[in-house]
Amino acid sequence: MISEISVAGETREYLRGLAQYLGGRRLALVLVSTAFAAQLHAADPVFNEAAGQGLVPAAPVDSAAPIDQVYLPSDYEEQRQRILQGSEEVDFTALRLGFLQTPKYASNSRKSMKLNRALFRAMDQNLFSDCENLAQQALALDYTSIQSHYGAMVCAFQLGDDERGQYHQWIVRGLVESLQASGSGFDPNRPYQAINANEVDGFLRLMGYEVKQRVSTQKDGKPLQVVTVKEVQAVKTQQLFFDTSLYEEGE
Repeated sequence: MISEISVAGETREYLRGLAQYLGGRRLALVLVSTAFAAQLHAADPVFNEAAGQGLVPAAPVDSAAPIDQVYLPSDYEEQRQRILQGSEEVDFTALRLGFLQTPKYASNSRKSMKLNRALFRAMDQNLFSDCENLAQQALALDYTSIQSHYGAMVCAFQLGDDERGQYHQWIVRGLVESLQASGSGFDPNRPYQAINANEVDGFLRLMGYEVKQRVSTQKDGKPLQVVTVKEVQAVKTQQLFFDTSLYEEGE
């Protein structure tokens, strides 16, 4: 599993600004979640150039499998079991794309999103035991959910369960790195290939982006979502591109 979050002194100002942006949440919660988000940003050259932050990123969890490979429901269950057993040999791309083929994918999408909304309401109200319970309910429906694992991570840290917090932190990193490996995200010709709307929302939330606009369009006959975002303390906006063809047919 990945090591504990490491935050350099140069990042403190960034975190203070993000704490003001989020508003109303405990500073400890902000430091846990935003430090992790900034650590994920460390691999992003656009972010590095703009923010000049000084984090020490952890080693990658795994190398993503090809996005055009055919995955089965058994791939989802196999990788989920590996995660539950604490194995470091986890293919998060097989987990994500295998989930697309499961009955749970089509039937539980809206339920999962509803639980995640309740989870974040509980988090905002500092109801961390409730948040943890809601996260586990959501993860029983969808173990690929960035939002559910993120909520479980933050609430575990807030409840003093560092081991469980780091466990969910490791999973979040694996899921995010798998999504990032599917494209550049900043190039409409190489968009991120998301498996559902929940994943897009979870990625944007985790990375600390302020969403300014969403536009659905087409690129080479495929549905493309263009999201205009702004970094906290940044002056300019930038665009992220998500290929939504994997899930628009299923939802």
